[in-house]
Amino acid sequence: MFTLGNKVLCSGCFAPIKKEPCRKCGFSENSYVPDSMALPVGTVLMGNFIIGRVLGRGGFGITYLAYDAKYGKVIAVKEYFPIELALRKPGENGLMVRDRKSAELFKDGVMKFYNEAGFLAKFAEDEGIVRVYQFFYENNTAYFTMEYLTGMTLKDYVQNCGRLTDGQALRVAQQAASALKKIHSQNVLHRDVCPDNLMLCSDGRVKLLDFGSARQVFPEGSQLLTVILKPGFAPIEQYMRKGKQGEWTDLYALAASVYYGLTGQIPENPQNRLEDDSQLAENRYRIHPQLFAVLYKAMMLKYTDRYATTEAFCEALEEIPIRRQSVRIPGRIVKKSEADSPLRQLLAKLLKG
Repeated sequence: MFTLGNKVLCSGCFAPIKKEPCRKCGFSENSYVPDSMALPVGTVLMGNFIIGRVLGRGGFGITYLAYDAKYGKVIAVKEYFPIELALRKPGENGLMVRDRKSAELFKDGVMKFYNEAGFLAKFAEDEGIVRVYQFFYENNTAYFTMEYLTGMTLKDYVQNCGRLTDGQALRVAQQAASALKKIHSQNVLHRDVCPDNLMLCSDGRVKLLDFGSARQVFPEGSQLLTVILKPGFAPIEQYMRKGKQGEWTDLYALAASVYYGLTGQIPENPQNRLEDDSQLAENRYRIHPQLFAVLYKAMMLKYTDRYATTEAFCEALEEIPIRRQSVRIPGRIVKKSEADSPLRQLLAKLLKG
């Protein structure tokens, strides 16, 4: 916890607090084990943004919960930090490149990261794209501040709450496709649409996260490709050195993510599908036939067999005769392993009489 003016705030959620652990989120700095490479809790950026706990880490960045002292609101801060190229020494905030070869790649990547933030800031009023407030250089790297979203990623929802209904999946697909349509109109591809990057917000919105243009600077054969090219969600052209990418690339990934939401299963890697595509071609999970047909077309192996534009994909979704449903995010999440435990099953039977 830290003092700001006459208020004492929790470093885990920035709610007013008298003592730790926080009654609202349970956070305690004494028990918090931070990422060894992350900025320490309480670090101040630009003299205004107070860093809290780590929200997540990817191959080239760390996202923190933070507090905007100027406007008195909770935000998220993303830091460009490619683990293959840079490191942070204990007790220091600045990043260091690992070697001379990494320096140019890091320089290129940090510029693309900064430009990505500028690009996203153009869509501040778009409901389907995470809102970026400010972007800046500090600690030998780049940062951007963005809205802090409450809810769950599609991946977390499926793992903790179960599969989507056809109506929920269709609504998620339409909202995410609408966001893609906006960025595609600017001749920009996302290239990393996946269940981790689809946020199901508590207010019913679906937000597209993590545009990650910086990953394009990594050399062919980089170990990070196994992290960035998520098996089952990246189409085959992303595995190829000269693969032709376009709107159809993002549509494949979106359709694969929605398929995961409906089935709980990661689609077969496209490289494996070249030999046998029967597993995906068969509607084993009894998805509404028209919805399945649209998703499968968007996930065809050859890009020429898919929808050529996001506009065409949106039109196909619009024609599906299913009642759209919002995804409700529970206030308290009970993990499946907990909900299905023998003790809980026994208690449920006793309560039913």
